[in-house]
Amino acid sequence: MNGAGRVAVATDRRLGAARDGPVVRRVVEAWSSGVPRAREVEMDVDAKAPVRRIVQAEPVSVDERMTLNSLAAVLAARGIGVALVRRADGGLGIVSERDVTRALADAADPDAVWAADVMTEDLVTVDADDRVVDAALRLIDEDIRHAVVVDGDEVLGVVSARDLFRIVTEELLDSW
Repeated sequence: MNGAGRVAVATDRRLGAARDGPVVRRVVEAWSSGVPRAREVEMDVDAKAPVRRIVQAEPVSVDERMTLNSLAAVLAARGIGVALVRRADGGLGIVSERDVTRALADAADPDAVWAADVMTEDLVTVDADDRVVDAALRLIDEDIRHAVVVDGDEVLGVVSARDLFRIVTEELLDSW
């Protein structure tokens, strides 16, 4: 494949895994009914490509006062593992399935605890023009699974370790 990785960047895990041929990015769009559907966009991505090439458009964001119960429902309905949290002061946080699971394991009341109570306030960001491999190394260095992709002051989306490492791994395997 001439060094380009094969990847299916999916916000809905049910969409399937990477395929042979051109790299396909699966983007989940919400219909007005809220039902996710896939739209395929062909693109070649390798580990030297800018992160902006794989970032999902329009990251899911929730209000800081959303309960864990509602938050879990949003994550499940969208088939995603992380959402940005809009704070009342205009700032952003991030919350993952893992944050929700930990809170529930600690006996949090899912109808009384808010997203703000379990979110991470110190966002780790990567620049949209950073290379995929550099973003992957940043996630390793920070020991995290998701990073917010920014272009200046604008939030473009979120990338996951899975998104990044799939590309890096495919390229490494293709070079052997």
